[in-house]
Amino acid sequence: MKKLLLLFAILILGCSGDDSSSTNNSDNNNPGDGPLVLSILSTDSEDSNYVYTDTYTYDGNRLESVTQSDSQSSTVYAYYFVYTNDKVVRIDGYTSYNSGDPTQTEEINYSYDSQGRLTSMVETNSWETETATFNYNSNGTVTYIQTFQENNSSIVDETNSLNLRFDNNDNLINVSNGVYSQVFEYDNFNSPFKNIVGLNFHILLSGELTYSDIFSLNNNCISNVYSNSLGDNFSNNFNV
Repeated sequence: MKKLLLLFAILILGCSGDDSSSTNNSDNNNPGDGPLVLSILSTDSEDSNYVYTDTYTYDGNRLESVTQSDSQSSTVYAYYFVYTNDKVVRIDGYTSYNSGDPTQTEEINYSYDSQGRLTSMVETNSWETETATFNYNSNGTVTYIQTFQENNSSIVDETNSLNLRFDNNDNLINVSNGVYSQVFEYDNFNSPFKNIVGLNFHILLSGELTYSDIFSLNNNCISNVYSNSLGDNFSNNFNV
């Protein structure tokens, strides 16, 4: 949906069980033991007048909904999460303009293999459909292939292939496609999403989970370095 270059984020957490897992706990993959994020306030690093709010509701440790708004717009986005066997299998996206009634504007469907790994995604909105497959390679990388096609058309508009690399804690550490590369670094503290059951890495990358640049479901991202074949590069350090 949208990815914004944000520098500062304030997290508000609610408790679910033992608070102690909210800090250094990188080997804990049990999403029932720690706090759940209730809201994230993010400020645009280039214009502090723009403050973005993500608000979360839950059913136990399952994510029920995410509502996204910003201080300079009356548009509100809401996403509702559907689970099967403790995995998110569908997200229904709604948009409300000028305090009007929400209208469904997108639907995302996910499929998994017998090991619980994400294998495919289909996202449909009012103008196009994105289809993605995720192939798991012997060297530990994941090949992410995207195709975009206008609705009611048989012509594929665009195809992209990305290579994703993860560390031993399943944090995304590199995204590349031969033209550009992004490298991510993490500390030993938990991501605010660590204790939510059934999420996958695509949900985080697509923007439905948060306005802010949080790149992992497990540990806390502290830097992001971008470079491309033209010699352009930039880096961001995050204070979260």
